[in-house]
Amino acid sequence: MSISTCHNQKRRIYIGNRTGLRLFVQPARVVLNIAVLLLLAACSHSNDGNETGVAPEPTPVYTTANTPIGTLVSDPAALEILERYIPQFASGGFLDLIKDSTLKGIQGYGASVLTDEVLAAMDVELAKLTPLSGLIVVGEVNYDEGSVKAYTLPDPLVLSNGAPVGDADIWWDARRPEIYDIYESQVFGRSPPRPAQQHFEIIESATSAFDGKAYRSQIVIHLSNRMDGPRINLIQYLPAVAKLPAPVLLVAGFAETTQLFGDSDIGGVSSQVETLRLLDAGFAVAGINYLELDPDDAASYPNSLRAFFDNMAGPSREPDAWGATAAWGWGLSRAQDFLETDPMVDSERVAIFGASRLGRAVLWAAARDQRFAAVIACCSGKPGASLMRRHYGETLRGDNSYWYAQNLNQYVGDKVDTLPVDSHMLLALIAPRPALLQTGRYDHAADPKGEFLAAVAAEPVYTLLGAGGLGVPASAWPPEGPIVNDLSYYMHEGGHGYSSQDWDVFLAFLKKHLE
Repeated sequence: MSISTCHNQKRRIYIGNRTGLRLFVQPARVVLNIAVLLLLAACSHSNDGNETGVAPEPTPVYTTANTPIGTLVSDPAALEILERYIPQFASGGFLDLIKDSTLKGIQGYGASVLTDEVLAAMDVELAKLTPLSGLIVVGEVNYDEGSVKAYTLPDPLVLSNGAPVGDADIWWDARRPEIYDIYESQVFGRSPPRPAQQHFEIIESATSAFDGKAYRSQIVIHLSNRMDGPRINLIQYLPAVAKLPAPVLLVAGFAETTQLFGDSDIGGVSSQVETLRLLDAGFAVAGINYLELDPDDAASYPNSLRAFFDNMAGPSREPDAWGATAAWGWGLSRAQDFLETDPMVDSERVAIFGASRLGRAVLWAAARDQRFAAVIACCSGKPGASLMRRHYGETLRGDNSYWYAQNLNQYVGDKVDTLPVDSHMLLALIAPRPALLQTGRYDHAADPKGEFLAAVAAEPVYTLLGAGGLGVPASAWPPEGPIVNDLSYYMHEGGHGYSSQDWDVFLAFLKKHLE
């Protein structure tokens, strides 16, 4: 085999371990946290004149898919290309946040600038350069679909002893508890039950809002009897003209509760939730602020709600103790506790909604708490709805371990293949209740295809329990449009997060399952 033939095959192996940052977007601040893996291409061939029999390494090439931005900036020739095509990514304070990522890795956060056409044009020019010695040419995180290695998913319908799950009773009595325990102890951590001293304080009730289209209520959920104890603020809007009790969309949000739904009467001047459309459709809306449940900062654990219930005064916690993701989802269950006391809403028709890290939180909340009737998870990535074993896009890392159980650290990187569960089994824990996975075509870090394949792999459990799965095979990727079934999938043409146009699909899903 000639060397040129070998290069055309583009086969690659992964070596090394390099920690980087990953980007997440939330109102009022941007936190970039994209992990980058050192990737070297290698291709075996026959001993054509090679006395050692060892294949020479292919010539390294800069690419927008797998070369860290910091590398491109460090090479004057590559920097000149960046400055011509995307000057906003070539300098400035923002560069410190993205230097360890790749342009394709952050495409989901700037798809309007980092278009496929721009990246392709840059790749043509970058390929003409000879990379400077000592620079990292290819990062650890894989954004090359052709380099996704073969993997085998654990079967959700086979017990740990190898026996098949032949009926729904075996699922509920044996297999589901097995999967749930692994997720709870190894991934998200064990959460406490409903606090015995929990009580509610209604600080505003049935106040007219949105020009008379809704009635606003504000509630404080006290989680203990201590005056300085932890609490959750909950806001709720009931449609003024609707059949009552109303179904509810319960939102885990990145903003103060007074700003979640765009209510100008209390200072909420902007919103990503189509509040009026939901109200007009007969849905009540309610929301909590995720930072009240956990400050999203590893150093703040001693002052967090988790530390309060763990009875921990120091920075450490038990290996299977709940992480921040579980705390955010746990707060939704506490909101559900209140909704069950409100006769104006139907607490048996509550759907939960969250995006990015909160997309993971709502998936785990739905798995933990079967009172939730449905879930919409946006761009949840790993270990949310996207298959971890695909090794495409963001990877499990130790530097954000406060989000999860400490036990998950033993599975970071390639070791995730030894984790007894994968994301299709998280979806299986929600079955047979409806779940919608929303993602973006350019959100490569969250791996849209991985979410689609997870939904396909979860379908046998939905079918066993008498529900409809996704209804399409893996070969249907990419789907031509929204799939709205019991297990639903929708990929918009943008990047990370959701837009106002996506609410057409969200509402179709909610009407199908909650009206």
